[in-house]
Amino acid sequence: MTPFTRGDPPAVLVECADEATASWVARVTVNRSASFAWPVRNGVRVSQAIARRLTELTFGHCCYCDSFPMDGTGEAQLDHFQPKVEFPQLAFAWPNLYLACAACNRAKLDGWSALLVRPDEPGFRFSDFFLVNPSSGELEARPGPNEARARETIRVMHLNRPGLCTLRSDAIKRPNTTVAPESRPYRFLLQARDALG
Repeated sequence: MTPFTRGDPPAVLVECADEATASWVARVTVNRSASFAWPVRNGVRVSQAIARRLTELTFGHCCYCDSFPMDGTGEAQLDHFQPKVEFPQLAFAWPNLYLACAACNRAKLDGWSALLVRPDEPGFRFSDFFLVNPSSGELEARPGPNEARARETIRVMHLNRPGLCTLRSDAIKRPNTTVAPESRPYRFLLQARDALG
């Protein structure tokens, strides 16, 4: 996870959020298995505008594992941080929507805990929550006041998936310094390397 500042939502989301939320809440209240669909405005699916805005804010990185480009771990998808069936009133809430690679979105599914770390929470710094084992690439909870939150985030989001650990380890061992920092996968590893000395 690399911090980002959320900024303003796309105008099309603001325009349709109340109506879309009311419709979704009504449908899921009657049938918890109701299928979810993003509304279309002016011929464009609202999810596309949201994904474009989040791509700008995150430089196209997965909000959870920080992979880049995301097609290395599957296409970019929108994740409802608090699951849309459990929290239907947040299904179209801008602060509840994150850009995630398909691998992270599949791994998280409808996982949720109030302890989860948000990369856009004020003052978030990767190194306050997590450590990275340089040889294995595994994330570990940093001992201290944020330890429980870090441990729960690693568990719920499955951030120690084997392939992901390998990619992180490779990025530590062979950092690509020929590209701009915002174009490097696992940008938080720059902080992790600095912390290791």
